[in-house]
Amino acid sequence: MGGIVWADETAQAAIDRAGEFLDKRSTGDFVLGYAHFGAKYTDHKVQHLRYVKDRNDNVLPGKFALVYRYNWEASGSGTTDIGFICDREGNVEDVVVLGTNAVLQQPFLVADATIKALGNLIIEGFKDQMTRSDVRTVQRLVDSANSEGLLEFALKIRQAVSR
Repeated sequence: MGGIVWADETAQAAIDRAGEFLDKRSTGDFVLGYAHFGAKYTDHKVQHLRYVKDRNDNVLPGKFALVYRYNWEASGSGTTDIGFICDREGNVEDVVVLGTNAVLQQPFLVADATIKALGNLIIEGFKDQMTRSDVRTVQRLVDSANSEGLLEFALKIRQAVSR
């Protein structure tokens, strides 16, 4: 996985699993669709691995983040760095925007504005694979116009289905 290694074999397997999912062009295009709705996906590439720390700067055991740079086009060339926080098995748990050169099209801003349509598409598209609890969770995210939370949820489903 692009020269990123961890001393522990189990941890390396988790990093590899997360990387295999996140490296896919289809996953990159999917993520960009949420982060910069309407922008043209160019590419994405892993930048580095980070340990995940709590508020007291203690490393959280079994957690890691893969940081990717997304290149995209809207009214110019854009880059956005996104960290994907994963568990000890390589499952994506959280998404964190770490930086962008966007001025007008800040991450998730346009998607939040169109969240009702996107959220209902997710519910409709994945309802056969979701429990009632999942549907309620997504509906709460739609109601709160939380495209970043919807992306996290959708990535979890995509990753589980891709096994």
